[in-house]
Amino acid sequence: MTGQLIETRRDAFLSVAEKELIAFERKERELRRQEKLERAKEMFPTLLKELEKLGGSLERQRAYPL
Repeated sequence: MTGQLIETRRDAFLSVAEKELIAFERKERELRRQEKLERAKEMFPTLLKELEKLGGSLERQRAYPL
């Protein structure tokens, strides 16, 4: 009985830890993407202005991630 209770607690802990890790990784990827976008804006301001004139935006470009 005690062994089953310990395993249930362990499973619950692992489940919570996995969810927290997934959330952290998602936030980390978004932060890296934003940093790359900021660098691109600093390095290629003219190109980005031309892209926006054509109706495009790097924020909306998901097919070709930075």
